[in-house]
Amino acid sequence: MEFITSVLLKDISYLWMIFFIMISAGLAKEYQLFAPAFAYVKNTFRSNRFVVAMLSAIGGILPIEGRVTVSAGLLDTVAPKEGQGREKLGIVDYLATHHYYLWSPLEKTVILPIAAFGLSYVAWIGLIAPLLVVSLAFVTWYIWSQIHEDEVAITPGRFKLSAVLRNTVPMVVLLVLMLLVQVTGYALVF
Repeated sequence: MEFITSVLLKDISYLWMIFFIMISAGLAKEYQLFAPAFAYVKNTFRSNRFVVAMLSAIGGILPIEGRVTVSAGLLDTVAPKEGQGREKLGIVDYLATHHYYLWSPLEKTVILPIAAFGLSYVAWIGLIAPLLVVSLAFVTWYIWSQIHEDEVAITPGRFKLSAVLRNTVPMVVLLVLMLLVQVTGYALVF
């Protein structure tokens, strides 16, 4: 029994996390749970691409394991069911999430050079700032020049605060719980 518990809860916990993230993203897309929030952003900024930029920025800086999966799920909620836009949003997901390895103090790719060269975090950021600026500029260029407005599927609608709260707060709570589990190391079992 201990072996089964160990395998199901510890050894494949990352697989369970990906499974639940993808199920949640599929439900969010199917039932358009984020549609009121996306409609508000689209109506305010008059651009589908701004919604993509916002989602990729949020998904790209999440300090959790599985950040790429969460970002892919978020971007999938605005992807068309089929066609050219889906592949382009996959590229945006990749570009928007992989700059994290350069600047996050939680990553080994940052901690090891800082320790090996005796740098402060501010000095490290100063060294890689040009690379981060180029990365941000490239992601911005890609979103605004390669993704067309009709390649992003946002359902027109009205903004309702109650709908946004009802549909997005559970996802935010889940992300906070994932962050707490990663930081504290405790496995939360519900």
